[in-house]
Amino acid sequence: MTAELEQFAEVAPGLRSSLPEAERAAGYDRLALGYDLLVGNPLYNRLVWGCPKSAYRGAAGGLLADVPAGELIDFGCGSLVFTAASYRGCEDRLVLFDRSLGMLRRGRERLPRGRFLQGDAFAAPFDDGTFAGAMGWGMLHVFGTGSGYLAALHRLVRHGAPVAIGTLVLTDRAIGNRMLAMLHARGEAAAPEGRDSVERAFATLFAIQHARLAGNMLFLQGRKRG
Repeated sequence: MTAELEQFAEVAPGLRSSLPEAERAAGYDRLALGYDLLVGNPLYNRLVWGCPKSAYRGAAGGLLADVPAGELIDFGCGSLVFTAASYRGCEDRLVLFDRSLGMLRRGRERLPRGRFLQGDAFAAPFDDGTFAGAMGWGMLHVFGTGSGYLAALHRLVRHGAPVAIGTLVLTDRAIGNRMLAMLHARGEAAAPEGRDSVERAFATLFAIQHARLAGNMLFLQGRKRG
């Protein structure tokens, strides 16, 4: 089973969309450049979140190493500001999926040979068990553990397939906790959760293999339960 992206409308060179034309615009489109400048800033990440960019590279590299063959999906890939370097060399087996065309355009600038698709994470246009592995960096804290995002990841991968995520959680870091609360108040993130709550939600669907906290960012990798 493979993800045939050619069936979807090409909306720009190298970018396809599974959404009707009237639904393709997204609020994050106009924020893509600002997102890159702020979130991609190493000093911002270290000071606010306590998480170096190398932590993302390590988590993405760990998932890729665990799936030497077969198709993968980055489910909410954003602009690839943290992950492009990890993905070079495996573009032909990686689907880069996001709701925002603005983010996807920025991502394609970083990974010109990538396979990019716009779509709705809660109605992803793929059959059950399409992928040999999946990852989602910085998405779960946007939607929350009760949103169905983890269930969507579970549906997309085969039995026993590895899944990795990175999500912001409450810790003993006051500055990161305050920023999470502010993002929630502005409607840009779900209600903040602690590490234990997130791990319990993840473990209901995936058998946890690795767990690492880098500042406020929790990285988890596990395998799909039956």
